[in-house]
Amino acid sequence: RIPTITGLTEFSVYQGEFTEELIKNGVQADDHEDGPISNITYSPNIDDLNALNIGTHYITYTVTDSDGNQKTERRKVTVLRYLLIRKAALIFQITM
Repeated sequence: RIPTITGLTEFSVYQGEFTEELIKNGVQADDHEDGPISNITYSPNIDDLNALNIGTHYITYTVTDSDGNQKTERRKVTVLRYLLIRKAALIFQITM
């Protein structure tokens, strides 16, 4: 059987703020014979993700079980413009 990948809910992120934790958040892989699979790869890599233009993009996740069966799924991500308003809001929160 082919493994499954779950938890690929779409999300939004400010341009240049991708992190490994954010990309892997909630993503799980499971195989009927192997059980949970922790080695989930994704592309593009962090540097390429942080260089993405504002708009809608996709991250591709791949997992392979012990029999060599492979599953690939895509996750929609929206890259948002990083605004100075966001910094001002953060400063406001800190000074409150």
